[in-house]
Amino acid sequence: MLNQPWLLAKFAALVIYIVLGAVALRRGKTMQIRTTAFVLALAIFAYIAGVAISKSMGSWLSLLLT
Repeated sequence: MLNQPWLLAKFAALVIYIVLGAVALRRGKTMQIRTTAFVLALAIFAYIAGVAISKSMGSWLSLLLT
């Protein structure tokens, strides 16, 4: 199942996205921590979408360079 590098990268990014979402919604002690986690979660979401579209670990960068 996870024998393709782009699929493994997508799965790992999904786990990171879930953890950042938990920090952004509940676990962050200060507003600065929650805001930072939210922005990072959005960036990870964009990475996941780029990996899904390009089927490459380079995400959006691989689409821009081709």
